[in-house]
Amino acid sequence: MKLFFLIEYLNKAAGTERIATEVINGIYENTGWDITLVVLDNDINTFFPLMDGIKVISLEGKLSASLKAAKKLRTIIKKEEPDYIVNVAVTMSRISIPAAILTNTKIVTWEHFNLFAGSGFGYCWRLLSGLLSDKTVVLTNRDRLSYPYLFRKKINTIYNFPAYMGGIRSELNSNVAISVGRLNNQKGFDILLKVWKMVVEKNDTWKLQIIGSGDECDSLHKQAKDLGIDGNVMFVPATPEIVKYYEQASMYIMTSRFEGLPLVLIEAKQMGLPCVSFNCPNGPDEVIRNNVDGRIIQMGDEISMADSILDLISDRNTIKEYGNRAVEDVNKRFSKQNIVKEWLTLLKK
Repeated sequence: MKLFFLIEYLNKAAGTERIATEVINGIYENTGWDITLVVLDNDINTFFPLMDGIKVISLEGKLSASLKAAKKLRTIIKKEEPDYIVNVAVTMSRISIPAAILTNTKIVTWEHFNLFAGSGFGYCWRLLSGLLSDKTVVLTNRDRLSYPYLFRKKINTIYNFPAYMGGIRSELNSNVAISVGRLNNQKGFDILLKVWKMVVEKNDTWKLQIIGSGDECDSLHKQAKDLGIDGNVMFVPATPEIVKYYEQASMYIMTSRFEGLPLVLIEAKQMGLPCVSFNCPNGPDEVIRNNVDGRIIQMGDEISMADSILDLISDRNTIKEYGNRAVEDVNKRFSKQNIVKEWLTLLKK
C-alpha cells in the first residue's frame, strides 16, 4: 500500500499537526506501508517527530494558488501512483481532488472541525469535498449525521486520541477548576467568567485557572476585574508545562461556542478530571458521559452551568467517582491503539 498524506504545514506545534504525525506513525509502525507526507509549505521540518522510513516532500505552494499546487501534485501522482491521498484538513481537497482526476488514486479527506464551522463558503466547500472525496473522516457522529443522506455512506467517524500527558493523575483534593485553550471568541471564556461570577457569589472557596494565550487576553482580564472575581480567577499564558495544572486541579470546565472534537476534554479525562461542558457543536456529548464522568449542559444555559459546578464542588465523593470513570473511559474509547486500528480498517477496505 502506498499512501500520501497532504498537509499544509508540518512545522507548527498545533493540534492538527500533532494528531496527523501520531496517526501516520501509528499506521507505519503497524504496517510498514510506503508513506509520504506531502507538505504544501516549502518548509518540510517537522515539529513533532516522524518515524524513520516516512518520506517528506514539499509542493512549495500556497492555498491561495491551489491550482498551481494541484498541477505539481498531479505530476507526482502520475509518477508515484499512490493508492490513497489523505487530506489532512478539508482545505487540502482543493488541491488533491483536481490533481487526482482520471487517476486510480483515491481521496480520503480528514475533517478537523465540523460541517458548520467557519464561513458559508467553508460550509459549501465541505459539502462539495464530501461529495467528491471517496471517503471523508469526521471527528464526531453528530457531524457525520449533519451531512446530506445522499452521500452520508461516504462519511466515517474516527475520533482523535489525546497526546500522552504523562505526569500523575490528579488526586482531586484541591479547590481548583481549570479551562484550557486559545483566548478567542470560539472558546467562550467570556461566558465562563460570567458563569464563574455566579459560582463565586455562592461559594468563594474555589479558584478558576484559565490557561492559554490569544487576542482576548486583555479584554478577559478587564472582564474578570469588572465582575469583581479577579481574586478567584488566575490567567496563565500558554505553557508546555500544562500537565502540572491538570495534576493540581479537581474539575475541568468548557464553555466553547463550537468545537471539532474537544481534545481538551479527553486530555482532562485522561488526567482523571470530571468535566462540565456546554453541549456545543460538536463533540462534548460524545466525550463526556452525562452524570457518569461529568456533566453536559444545554448550550448557552449559564445558570444551569453554574448550578452544576456548585453541585459538584459541594460533593467531593462524586468528583472522585467521576474522575475514576473518566480515566477508564479514555483508556477504552480514546486510546491510540484503537484509533489507529480504525484508520487501518478504513484504508484496507
